[in-house]
Amino acid sequence: MSQCLVVKKEISPSEFKVNPFPGVFIDIEGLDGSGQSTQIQLLRKTLDLKETNYLLTKEPNEGCYLGKEIRQILKKEKEMENPLRLQEMFVDNRRDHLKKIITPQLKNNGMVITDRYLWSTVAYGSLGIDPQQTLKMNQDFILPDMTFFIKTSPKECIRRMNASRPSLEYFEELDKLKKVYKTYLNLSKRFKDNIMVINGEDKEEKIAAKILNFLSHHPKFRRLTSF
Repeated sequence: MSQCLVVKKEISPSEFKVNPFPGVFIDIEGLDGSGQSTQIQLLRKTLDLKETNYLLTKEPNEGCYLGKEIRQILKKEKEMENPLRLQEMFVDNRRDHLKKIITPQLKNNGMVITDRYLWSTVAYGSLGIDPQQTLKMNQDFILPDMTFFIKTSPKECIRRMNASRPSLEYFEELDKLKKVYKTYLNLSKRFKDNIMVINGEDKEEKIAAKILNFLSHHPKFRRLTSF
């Protein structure tokens, strides 16, 4: 049975865990249709040229606990019990994802690039849950070394999705995306040392160059690559 957490005080960035492992952990976030998946593929091409030891993954991860069920709910193939239960499922999926996929790669001095992580739970969960509550639910997980929020307006995201997809998923509605967008912006201000905001309405190549520029100044990333 899902139970509501009572969060009396605002959770500060210092209460989250930093990545203690030698590998570098990168997260790319954004609204559905923002272009974050495209940026991951562009980064992949660059890393391939440098023969870098990296791993691409995403959330929800369908190879981990509850991942397939979450995907069915998002595709509207299965009814959602309630918003809190869905985010609890994301948290359980993330715990398994970290254990089986992310942490072993980081321990092995490798790089992990994930398409969404805990910030998505907070941003998308804000449609039905206080963000303080979802932050608390994710407080035991390590933060990425760097997170990039691809800032693309909800209207532009909807336009792109309508142009490229036969149907939209549960969260892919304008009013929902507006609230998610606002939460992402608030998170980027509160966790400004971890979340870098990138204009997602620039040209794809320009966005990729900005991401690579930020990464090239991170000591872990520079140690694992020839940048």
